[in-house]
Amino acid sequence: MTDGFRLDGRTALVTGASRGLGRAMAEALGQAGARVVLVSRTIEDLDRTSDELAATSCDVVTKAFDLSEVAGIAAWVADIWSEVGPIEIVVHSAGQQRRAGAVDVELDDWDRILTVNLTAPFFLSREVGNRQIEAGSIGSHIFVGSLKTNIGIARAATYAASKAGI
Repeated sequence: MTDGFRLDGRTALVTGASRGLGRAMAEALGQAGARVVLVSRTIEDLDRTSDELAATSCDVVTKAFDLSEVAGIAAWVADIWSEVGPIEIVVHSAGQQRRAGAVDVELDDWDRILTVNLTAPFFLSREVGNRQIEAGSIGSHIFVGSLKTNIGIARAATYAASKAGI
């Protein structure tokens, strides 16, 4: 399937890369020839995913980062840029949710979910995008939404709101 779609020589950063859609997209990008920077909160999840993808000949790098720490994004991207090189593709697949009725959502949960699902993707793309502009290079920034923004699902109001923002 990737014969007509090659990304050789390009680097893709994928958040939420240790499972679900993020993992599947990281694998597809790697199979298409991209070097893939796998991002997740926990190094253990990243190590497992890295081993699995490396076994399929994907070129992967792991970078643990907690997207709720938005203030650290600029320094983290600078570290990746200096170690790995320019990032041409960003896939924002990370997402958090807490199943609760809207009347039961606490402010801390609301803030954490909106930060990880909406605020962090914006500032991560802004940081990478500024570097791409400075380098005069092109880039692709892919934001993963959810069907929950169009289909009412009980106990998912915070998640749906954050993904509607995307």
